[in-house]
Amino acid sequence: MYHGAGDIKFVVGSESITAHQFFISLESNAFKAMFENPLFKENQSGEILIDDFQFQTVQAFVLFSYGHDIGQLLEYPENGMELLRFADKYDIKNLMETLEEFYLKKITKYNVSFLLSPASRYNAGQLREGCLKFIQALPQADQSCIAFSGAEEMRDLLEK
Repeated sequence: MYHGAGDIKFVVGSESITAHQFFISLESNAFKAMFENPLFKENQSGEILIDDFQFQTVQAFVLFSYGHDIGQLLEYPENGMELLRFADKYDIKNLMETLEEFYLKKITKYNVSFLLSPASRYNAGQLREGCLKFIQALPQADQSCIAFSGAEEMRDLLEK
């Protein structure tokens, strides 16, 4: 996994991971803008402080940027949806598409509501549409078994 000394460090709490701006910039327009603008503190310090994501999420993004398989992490939808949020926030289109493709194949009546809510919230249009089509294709009895946090959430998701 070692790729040589990186020129940027992601700091998440007490943990950090180094990477190369080149690879990170290829994946993320948001990070690319930080690296290219001399006024950004991240450009000046060589560190990106991340305080709204877990280290595991940032590490998965760095590994993905280098072409590593992150499939094992994605077996837990909670991890994948957190990575989806990261991809949305930092404009990481390739990761977003990868996550959508992965979870489109994993939709079940037991996880569809869990996947639909973040898909709608974090601009994962393909996954959102896949979840909605899945729900619509279910027999009525199975549709009523799908647990949403509230009827209002279900109505909002279906109206979007």
